[in-house]
Amino acid sequence: MLRVKDPEREASARRRLESWTSEVKASGIAELKAFAVKLLQDTEAVVAAIESPYSQGQTEGRVNKLKLIKRSMHGLGKFNVEAARCTPRQLESSACYPAAQP
Repeated sequence: MLRVKDPEREASARRRLESWTSEVKASGIAELKAFAVKLLQDTEAVVAAIESPYSQGQTEGRVNKLKLIKRSMHGLGKFNVEAARCTPRQLESSACYPAAQP
């Protein structure tokens, strides 16, 4: 999908980024200052993300859920967390918890 670049929108995004980073630098919080410096190192990508009408939120949420399920399958989850992911019918039939392997 090709997107038409709007110079006015890009300039607005760039101004907002510069304004925010200057406020952060004046805040005196070292962690925020370091974050702002890293953002400014890749200004073009940050401006593109600000002006883009699209979001990766749905994708990131799905990836996070898959990672959570994968961790629980490797024994890193607690029993109550795994049980919360299963429906009551699955709990009755023990479909959520496979038999222990020898």
